[in-house]
Amino acid sequence: ALDFKHKTHILKMTIPEGGNPFSTAISQVVFTFPTGVTGKTIVDVTNGESAPTISETNNQLVVNIPNGFDEGESAWATILPVNISGTVSYYAVSALGQQTRERSFNLSKDCKEGHITPLSLTIPDPITIIRLSLGKNYLGEAVKNITIFDHNGTNF
Repeated sequence: ALDFKHKTHILKMTIPEGGNPFSTAISQVVFTFPTGVTGKTIVDVTNGESAPTISETNNQLVVNIPNGFDEGESAWATILPVNISGTVSYYAVSALGQQTRERSFNLSKDCKEGHITPLSLTIPDPITIIRLSLGKNYLGEAVKNITIFDHNGTNF
């Protein structure tokens, strides 16, 4: 007989009603944990009671949600069975590629094998990213500084 025991921990992320500032679904959430939550896991398939061997851990978890998720919906992620104690930060990316500010929360949780931790994820406010590039330089010298003003003349 085959006996299977879950050797990972599950995160159930839910966006509460009113918790998504975008007019579209969220397609990615990037977390930074105070401890390694992803990595290489080796299990002994002949002994379901044995603890997994964990190596090459990383404290960043990138959750890609191909169909997206929105208010009232959930997305799931798998992490290593570790004890998390400290600040967890995250940001989200909408289905249209818009990125949010980073938000943080404190988490003290022993993330045991085969258990689920629910997370209510209020999506932070979007940020505006301005990318500037300088094409061919016709000034005759290297550009060292650029000053940007808004329409009121305020220096950024």
